[in-house]
Amino acid sequence: MIDLEALKSRLANYDPAAPKCPLQIARFVNYAPDHITSLDAEYHDYDETTYVPCCRLEGHEGECQNGRQVMGWPDFETVSQLIAEVERLRERDDNFCDDFRRVTSEACAPDELHCSCVPHLRAQVAELQALGVSLHKAADAGAQAERAAVVAWLRDCALDPETTGAEMRLFQNQATTIERGEHRKEKE
Repeated sequence: MIDLEALKSRLANYDPAAPKCPLQIARFVNYAPDHITSLDAEYHDYDETTYVPCCRLEGHEGECQNGRQVMGWPDFETVSQLIAEVERLRERDDNFCDDFRRVTSEACAPDELHCSCVPHLRAQVAELQALGVSLHKAADAGAQAERAAVVAWLRDCALDPETTGAEMRLFQNQATTIERGEHRKEKE
């Protein structure tokens, strides 16, 4: 698992809004020509001191620095958003686990990672799958009963004394077609 706290502390150096160390780092350089050596009296006339700001955070430990590793891509904002998203997901996972424990009345030890909920979730999924199968069977039974009622009605219409021979054959053919399930168009 990613150590978010360590990642956030390393990332803090790249935050442009964070207060930086106010100290300056002195750099000494001598630009004396090659023919003037350090033993010559005018050698130190070519000394130059420049000051560069420290790039570390205010109150840092250790020496001041002017350079740091290049962050590259992803940039500070992207990494910060990713960390925030991971924290939100972990919090949501914790809240879900707490809610699940409350609903199932199962007491999980606080030091357990969410593994204790997995067996409960699997059991609930199995129950839901079994319920789905029974609902599917009930729907099939209802559809078969409705189909039988339609077939019976068509056969009654065919036996009606006022039905002509052509109508009777039509009702009989439709009843047979529905009874066999041929009235449904199958997707090819």
